[in-house]
Amino acid sequence: MPAAPAHIYLLHGEDEFGIAQFLLDQATEVAGLPTPGLNVSRLDGRITSADRLRRELGSMPMFSARNMIVVEHVGSMAPNPSAKETLIALLDRVPETTLIYLVEDHMLKSDHWLIGWANRISGRVVIRTFPLKKGLAMERWIAEQVQKQGGRFGHGSAETLAGLVGSDARLANQEIQKLMTYCGTQRAVQPEDVLDLCGYMGQSNIFALVDALGQQDGKRAQDQLHKLIKEDDPRRIFGMVVRQFRLILLTKEIVESGGRSEHVVKELSLAGFVAEKLVGQARKYSMSQLEVVYHRLLEWDEAIKSGLYEDEIMLETIAIEFTSHLGKASR
Repeated sequence: MPAAPAHIYLLHGEDEFGIAQFLLDQATEVAGLPTPGLNVSRLDGRITSADRLRRELGSMPMFSARNMIVVEHVGSMAPNPSAKETLIALLDRVPETTLIYLVEDHMLKSDHWLIGWANRISGRVVIRTFPLKKGLAMERWIAEQVQKQGGRFGHGSAETLAGLVGSDARLANQEIQKLMTYCGTQRAVQPEDVLDLCGYMGQSNIFALVDALGQQDGKRAQDQLHKLIKEDDPRRIFGMVVRQFRLILLTKEIVESGGRSEHVVKELSLAGFVAEKLVGQARKYSMSQLEVVYHRLLEWDEAIKSGLYEDEIMLETIAIEFTSHLGKASR
């Protein structure tokens, strides 16, 4: 890690877990914050004004040498040339006491204005890309995570897990934790352990839950939730629900573009039977339904991280709310 890091970082790509881990590392290693959440401001560029960003840049750090500001969807702060000039002027005056991280949840093209701006002042901006990990890249990443955490995977275990989680690094990390807890340090995790413990990670019940939500069947959704809660940790179940809706949304886009299950297999790096089920499920939802629910899930994720809800109550509340949301979105 450099002794005098740049004050501005541009992070872009679909791997939201990789971005989140990078930001956590930066908070503890670069910003020197005693706890990752202290002196960290998170802004959403879709709703944040230039004045709000200016105020954040002007605030002084407490209990550490630097403030850390994360601006997600930063491009949304510049919908026109005038707003772009204002944003660039603010970024040109980032004080030495502040580290600012500009985040986009998709890969920016080389001709995007943010890339061009960052390249023009390359001495002051660090650009990091976070593409989704697929296939061999996911296998290597899984193996690296296991090694870092002191665990051991036997031959074929990383490949088996990668086939189950596709390109979802967050889910892969959760499964790694489960497998290492189960096998301990006495022996290496074998492919059969992956299939037994992760199997399809409650996949049939997750599909049933999502079907119930889509049909606005609150009672059946609650029943499926209770089955899942008996099998797994509520927060992990929430992560599975988020992943499922994200996959359905991506599958819907592929199907609406004329793709079939084999295209879903290739583009999302999923097993064939999972892709077929996703295609069937995507056809039961409208795009407006999926967009409403997925964005609401992201809002719930922020609330959950703040610790405002008890885990089981959280899931049941989400199920009730979503049966209502899906019904409204379909009208």
